[in-house]
Amino acid sequence: MSNQSSISRFRPSFIPLLTFFASLLLLIFIGPGSTQGFAAQVKLAWDTDPGATGYKLYYGYASRTYGTPVDVGNVTQYTLTGIQEGANCYFAVTAYDTNRNESAFSIELPCVTLIPAPCVNGSISPSSAVVDSLGMSQTFTITPSANYKISAVTVDGVSVGAVSSYTFSNVTTNHTIAPSFALISNTYAISASAGANGSISPSGSVSVSQGASQAFTITANTGYQIQNVLVDGTSVGAVTSYTFSNVTAAHTISASFAPKTYAINASAGANGSISPSGSVSVTQGASQAFTITANTGYQVQSVLVDGVSVGAVTSYTFSNVTAAHTISATFAAKTYAISASAGANGTISPSGSVSVTQGASQAITITANTGYQVQSVLVDGVSVGAVTSYTFSNVTANHSISVSFISPALLELNFEEGSGSTAKDSSGSGNNGSISGAAYTADSAVGSYALSFSGKGLVTVPAKSSLMPSNLSVAFWVKHTTDTSSSYGGIIQGAYGNGYSKGFRLLDYQNKPLGQINFGDAGPVWILGKAFVLGQWTHMVLTYDHQKISLYQNGVLVNAISETRNINWNTSASNLTIGLAQWYFKGLIDDVLMYNRALSSQEVGQLYAEKGTVSVATTSPNTVLSSRVSSNTVPSARTNYSVSAPFKKRSTTQNLSKQNTDTTSSHLLAGSGVLPGSGGWIEVLTPQGGEAALPVHVDWPEYNQLNGEMRVATGDIVGDGRDRIIVGLGRVKDAPGIPGGYFAVLDSDYSVLAWGQVEWPEYNEINGETRPACGDIDGDGIAEIIVGLGPGGEGRMEVFKYVDHQLKHVKWLQAGWQDYNRGNGEMRPACGDLNGDGKVEVIAGLGPIDGNPDIPGGVFFIFDQTSTGSTDLRDSSESDASGWGVINWPEYNRLNGESWPACGDVNGDGKDEIVLSLGKQGEGRFEILGFDMLQNRTQHIAWQQSLLSEGSTTHPACGRLETDAGDEIVIGFSRGGVGFMEVFGNADQKFQPLRQVQTQFEAFQKQESEIWPAVFRLKNQ
Repeated sequence: MSNQSSISRFRPSFIPLLTFFASLLLLIFIGPGSTQGFAAQVKLAWDTDPGATGYKLYYGYASRTYGTPVDVGNVTQYTLTGIQEGANCYFAVTAYDTNRNESAFSIELPCVTLIPAPCVNGSISPSSAVVDSLGMSQTFTITPSANYKISAVTVDGVSVGAVSSYTFSNVTTNHTIAPSFALISNTYAISASAGANGSISPSGSVSVSQGASQAFTITANTGYQIQNVLVDGTSVGAVTSYTFSNVTAAHTISASFAPKTYAINASAGANGSISPSGSVSVTQGASQAFTITANTGYQVQSVLVDGVSVGAVTSYTFSNVTAAHTISATFAAKTYAISASAGANGTISPSGSVSVTQGASQAITITANTGYQVQSVLVDGVSVGAVTSYTFSNVTANHSISVSFISPALLELNFEEGSGSTAKDSSGSGNNGSISGAAYTADSAVGSYALSFSGKGLVTVPAKSSLMPSNLSVAFWVKHTTDTSSSYGGIIQGAYGNGYSKGFRLLDYQNKPLGQINFGDAGPVWILGKAFVLGQWTHMVLTYDHQKISLYQNGVLVNAISETRNINWNTSASNLTIGLAQWYFKGLIDDVLMYNRALSSQEVGQLYAEKGTVSVATTSPNTVLSSRVSSNTVPSARTNYSVSAPFKKRSTTQNLSKQNTDTTSSHLLAGSGVLPGSGGWIEVLTPQGGEAALPVHVDWPEYNQLNGEMRVATGDIVGDGRDRIIVGLGRVKDAPGIPGGYFAVLDSDYSVLAWGQVEWPEYNEINGETRPACGDIDGDGIAEIIVGLGPGGEGRMEVFKYVDHQLKHVKWLQAGWQDYNRGNGEMRPACGDLNGDGKVEVIAGLGPIDGNPDIPGGVFFIFDQTSTGSTDLRDSSESDASGWGVINWPEYNRLNGESWPACGDVNGDGKDEIVLSLGKQGEGRFEILGFDMLQNRTQHIAWQQSLLSEGSTTHPACGRLETDAGDEIVIGFSRGGVGFMEVFGNADQKFQPLRQVQTQFEAFQKQESEIWPAVFRLKNQ
């Protein structure tokens, strides 16, 4: 490709043709733009000669030395081609006329070549070779490309500097010009930084040439992720790389990092919640717990974690989270299982595990098979009688219901008429008996009456075929009042007739029971029992089932004989007689039953137990047993046994919740002290001293014979505003067959709600006494039972709660005073709200120090809601007490120091005070104290003294007996109290004695009697 350059023209003057001297002008040089000898072309122009008809051009490479001319015709401009580039060139022109006459040469035009070099990263203008006539000038302009600069310009190989233009002046020879360019050497700093837990590469101040690019890589540490990348302060996102392109300025790049997190999406269906909920962000490796809560009346149905069920859990924890998860919970109406079961010979409907929605009711129907009747229905282990239907209402817990069936008795004579000559058959079979020579007595084994036989009495039941069954059971209670070691006495016989070959009978054979059943031989088959105890009731059962004859005494099988034949009944002389017509009986008989089947050993035990006797069984200690075994089956070891002894009254049952008095809705309870042989009693009195109900007795002969102590406390353990009665027992050390550590919970009608036992077998073995108190220590509106232990208890108390008809262990509380624990260790609890916050504190009085100078006496401990205690027995040196105080009588504290506490709002200030009664050296005194829980300080209020001022220990109780604002103080006495209690009140007059309350029951009025008092609140006051 060629470029054109113009030069000045000369003007030749044509005068005559032959004298033509034209001026030759170089118009344009067109060259290839290189110095490598390529052919070029030159455009020339000259002046016109008027006489010329044409022109010839001459050129050569030496002055006046030309080659062959070029006839260009009659033109004044012409372009020559094939010119050698880079060499000096000389031009001339001639004119010719029509005759071809040629003029002389024009003035010679010498020319030179200016050659620019090719450019990289810039340009030069003009960029192609330039031919100039001598003496002319030529300027070249040099321009660098973007981001480049002129580094040098050489002319004819010699640098003229980094000039941007160059002018060749008065050119007389050929020249070259060559510019060179260099990248602009400017650099820019990029500051690269990374926060903790990651890196950026490269980092620090990174130098980047102008126009260049720079890439950066961002990397998070393990367990972390990029949080943000800022370029020149502006976020470009959480990118892992970034490139600066065509850098023309300084920059910054910074990266921050955060722990890697994963989303756990938590959701809950209707009728419940999950917390936290929604999308929960969890740091990698961390854990996240979720709590699932069902609404009232609902329960967790299922929890799905990542779509897989983990069950109906109420909490779930994701541990070491390394991925996203989901957790979802569904809920269903809360249901409870009622386990319904029926024994043989009847059905229960529905049966099995019956699901009941919370708050709903479930009716159960019980149906006996033909020839049978309901024997007993147990609901949660407690008998509700021989009912044929039962409804669980407002179900809020699991329950059980079980039913047993029996064939009805053929005969049931319970002698409850009390007078007259007819013994009515309660079985409904119409087998009434005629009484002759026997008398009713209130000394009964069952109910209110029994029959007394003096050696001539007889009860005759007329003959019936139904009273001659194939299989047989005969049961009755018998009490011997006369020694019969050398005689016989007929108790009962059926269809026996004369001789020995018919029917059955049961005799008193020389102070032992003897059963006889005839099978057609010359004489009956005999079965002999164990000796009767003179003056005590014995329960007897004789059975036959075509496999064996069995004889039971007091619920225990004492003898059995194999036999398979049929009974040989006397159809001609088939009356059933009690007292026997041949050998008359001396003593008492009660509750005679006859069945057409052999009773099972369990049924025999139930018959015995239902009549009010005690039992001990190797089962859980916190349940009321539905079936019982005889206490004389208990081995000498007394651990892990359960007692279930009923409490009953001397006469008809009264429900105390229906009693009213003229003053308040409270009664006084008087529990018997240690009365071996005649203890086990609780008397119920009005605040004025009248007997509100007949005395109540625990039917546990072995315990009553040993000790008989009844330590009573009361409290609202159900939360319905009414008190129940807690009965602690005395010491049973060295008494084989009598387990220790027991206490009973009674309802307002004295039925047993539960028996509980201290959960410390070793203590139960060495002592076993229990000292109850009752109060709401956790503020939930339901009182707990606190059981203090006696000597050897190492300063401990056990806390129980009555839940679902059972006593549940809550915790242990202990004083932690090692010196005292080693010397005595007994704890005497009482409960009171000392600071008026609705939660009671436990006040524990201590036992006597007996003058031990190393142990300060008169101390009592306070346990409040901060006393967390322990669920298990632990080292007795650890203390749960939150405060303590001392009796304000130093001399007494040195001699004895024991105290029995009670609590009540005796001054009507809305807070309970402490009443501390003293031991034998206390002269019948008791102290009334206030206690500041915040400052752990006692405040003495008053001393008062009881009537019995010498040699007697006083036992206090507190409760509302009057209509004034405060509670009254009731004082019971140890031995010497002769059966009375004193009531003190009226804080304004220093708690003066108000009256004495005399017990009515003769057992309390003995000189050696001891009374444990309590105030029994029948309704919320």
